[in-house]
Amino acid sequence: MARAIVWLLPLVLTAAAWADYAVNYANADPSRWRCRLCEFDKAKARSGEIVVGSMDSAYGEARFGRDTGIDQAGQYLRLDAGWQATSESGTVWRLAGRDLGLDSRIATLAASRADRYGVELRLAQLPRRIANDGRFPFRRIAGTLALPSDWRRGFAGAQTTPSANDAASVLATERRHGAVGAWIATTPHTHIRVGYSQERKTGVVETYRDAFYQAAALPQPVDQRTQELLLGWRYKAERALLDVSVERRSFTNGEAALVWQNPYQGLVTRRSAGAPDNATDLLRLVAKFQLGARTTLRTTLAGGETSQDAPFLPYTTNSRLDVPPPADSLNGSRRSRYGRVILLTRFDSGLRLTVSHTADDRADSRTGAAFVPVLGDLLPGAAQTARGFSFKRRQTALRLRYRTPRRLRLAAGLVGRDAARSNLEIGRNRERRAYLEVSRRFGDWLLSGKHSRARRGAADFVANTANNPLTRRYYQARRIETVWQSSLRYRRGAFAAGLQASAREHDYPDSALGLQRAALRGWNVDFVYALGHASATASYGVDGRRSTTTGSATFAAADWRYDTRDTVATAAARLDFRVPRWRVDVTLDYASSDGLGSYATMFEAALSHFPDLVSRQRSLDIRVRHRLKSGLAVLAGAYIERYRARDWAIDGIGAASIRNVYAAGRSSPAYANRLLYLSLEKPL
Repeated sequence: MARAIVWLLPLVLTAAAWADYAVNYANADPSRWRCRLCEFDKAKARSGEIVVGSMDSAYGEARFGRDTGIDQAGQYLRLDAGWQATSESGTVWRLAGRDLGLDSRIATLAASRADRYGVELRLAQLPRRIANDGRFPFRRIAGTLALPSDWRRGFAGAQTTPSANDAASVLATERRHGAVGAWIATTPHTHIRVGYSQERKTGVVETYRDAFYQAAALPQPVDQRTQELLLGWRYKAERALLDVSVERRSFTNGEAALVWQNPYQGLVTRRSAGAPDNATDLLRLVAKFQLGARTTLRTTLAGGETSQDAPFLPYTTNSRLDVPPPADSLNGSRRSRYGRVILLTRFDSGLRLTVSHTADDRADSRTGAAFVPVLGDLLPGAAQTARGFSFKRRQTALRLRYRTPRRLRLAAGLVGRDAARSNLEIGRNRERRAYLEVSRRFGDWLLSGKHSRARRGAADFVANTANNPLTRRYYQARRIETVWQSSLRYRRGAFAAGLQASAREHDYPDSALGLQRAALRGWNVDFVYALGHASATASYGVDGRRSTTTGSATFAAADWRYDTRDTVATAAARLDFRVPRWRVDVTLDYASSDGLGSYATMFEAALSHFPDLVSRQRSLDIRVRHRLKSGLAVLAGAYIERYRARDWAIDGIGAASIRNVYAAGRSSPAYANRLLYLSLEKPL
C-alpha cells in the first residue's frame, strides 16, 4: 500500500498543478502531429499533402540542371504528393511522390500491416547532365560512329576537316530505377521477404580513344542494365536475431563495343571493347546474440561468386593481320568470402570494450588461355596468359570507451591490418594503428580531440612484371600516417558556436617513385542563433590537399617531381523567421564555394607551372510561404546561381589545337541563371 502511494503521489501533485493552469489550445497547430505508436482510432487515421506549381528557368545550362534535369530555359512542372491512410483492419497505405514533373522524379507506393505483411513499389528517374557544347563530327550509323562523307584524313588534327559547322552535342545520362519488395510474417518471430530491382542507364558520354599517339574525342553511347533478385528469411527474438538472404545480381551492357571511323590516316575503322556482361550470386548471414545483460555478439558472413563468359571480340579490325581468333569467352569466375565478428561488453564503471575481426578474401580463376596483344591494330605481339587479381585482407581492432561522472569521455583503440595481393608486385602489407580520443565539458564549453598514428611496413617485391625491382613505389613502400582532429563548441541559451580543425599526413620515406607525401588540412567555424520566431545559422570552412609525386623517364631513379595543391573554401548562411500575425514563413539560404588547383613540375632543375584550375559558385534561395485559414498554403520563391570555372585542359582547345588530339571543343561552364517558382500546398 505504501509503495502504491509513493507511485501515485507525483501524479496527484501534477494533476493539482495543472488544475490551476489555463491551457490555451488555440495556440497549438496539430496539422503536422503524428502518433506512430497510437492504437486508437486507426480507422480514421488519414493524412496527406499535394504540392502543385510552376517553375521557370531563365537560361539553359547542363551543370545548372545536373541532377534535376532543369537544363533548358522554359517552364517546368512542380508536383509533389504524399498520402497515408489506415484501414479498419490495420493496413497502412502510403503513397509518396517527389519532383514528379522533373527528370529527377521518385515515386513510392506501399502497404503494410504491423507484424503481418508489407509490400512496396518504388520508381525513380535519376538524370546526370554533363555538357551541351561538345562538337563532334561523328554521327552514329548502324552502330558505328561515322564521319561525314567528305571528311579529309591527315597525319595530324590540323590536316583533317574541321568540325566548326558541327551542331553541339548533348552529353548526358539518365538512370531509370524500379524496385518491388514484399515481406510476410510466417510466425510471431519470423518473416520471409522477396525483392526485385532493375536499373537501366542510357545516354551519351565523352571519351577519348587513341592508337600510336593519335587520339580523338568520341560521343560514346551508354546502354547498361543491372538487375537484382533477393530472397531472405529473418528470425527475431528478445535475445537473438538471425537474417539469411540469397541475392542474384546481373549486369548487361547493350553497347558491347565502341566502333568508330578513324579521323586520321591509316585504318578506316577502329574498335574497343566495353564492359562485359557478368552475374553474381551472393549468400549473406547476419546474426546478433545477447550474451548476458551487458555483452552482445554480432557477426556477418557472406560468400559469393561472380562469373563472366561474354563472347570475345576479334583482336583487331585490321583484316590484313594473320592473327588467330581468341577463345569463345574468358569463362572466368571470381569467388569472394567476407566475415566480421564484433563483441561488445559494457561494464558498470562506464567502460565499454569492443573487439572486432574482419576477413575479406577474393580469388580469381581463369581458363589459362593465351591472348595475342595487337598494338594499334598494326603490330601483333607475343601471346600472353591471362592472370587474375586476388587478395586477402585481415583486420583486428580493439576499442575502449570510458565515461566518467564528471563529463569526461575517453576512447582508445588499436587496429592491425594485413593485406596480400597478387598481380601487383606486392607480397604482403602489414599496418598497425593506435588512436586516442578525449572530450571534456567545461560548463557551456565542450572540448574534444583525437590523435592517431599508423605505420605500414614495406612489402616484398614480387617479380611478376617487367618493372625494375629497385623502383619501390608508394603502394609498396613504408608508410607513416598521422592524424589530428580537434573541436571546440560553445552553447548557451539560444546561441551556439563551434570550431573544428583536422590534419592528416601520409609519408613514404623509402619510396623511389610515385607518391612521396600527401597532406590534408581543414578547418570550419559555425554558429546558430535562435530567438522567438527567428533563427540564423552560418558556417565557413577551408579544406586543402597538398601532395608531391616523383617519376622517372628511364624507370630508374627519380628525375622529375610533380607538386599539387587543391583548396576549397565554402560558406553558407541561413535565415528563418515567421510572422504569426500574417501566417507567413520566410527562409533565405546563401551558399558559396571557391576552388583552386595549382600544379607545378620540376624537371632538370627547371620549374614549370600549369595554369590554375579555378571554380567559383554563388547561390541564393528565397522562399516565402503563406498559410491560409483553410489550410491551403502558397509558396513563392526564387533560386539564383552563378558559376564560373577555368580549366586549361579544355578551355580554348579547338578540334585541332593539339597536333595528335582531335578534341570536341568544349569549354568550362560559366553561367548566371535564375529559377522562379510558385506553387500551392493543399493538405489531403
